[in-house]
Amino acid sequence: MKNLFMHLTNYAINKNAEEYEDGDADCDDSGHKRSLGAILTKLQSMGCNVDDFMHKVKEMIVKTVVPA
Repeated sequence: MKNLFMHLTNYAINKNAEEYEDGDADCDDSGHKRSLGAILTKLQSMGCNVDDFMHKVKEMIVKTVVPA
């Protein structure tokens, strides 16, 4: 409970944490803020079907934006 940054996901707040590590411009897979491409590459290396995953993400976005 003493670590105020432990469960934060908001980059604007979390970047002020002592343990924050800025990303390397030459490597998308470093630091605390990673690109979507780096995340998809990691998921693919773990055996995930990235095309299926992105299709599902797009479906969720459409269903969220389209009024009921």
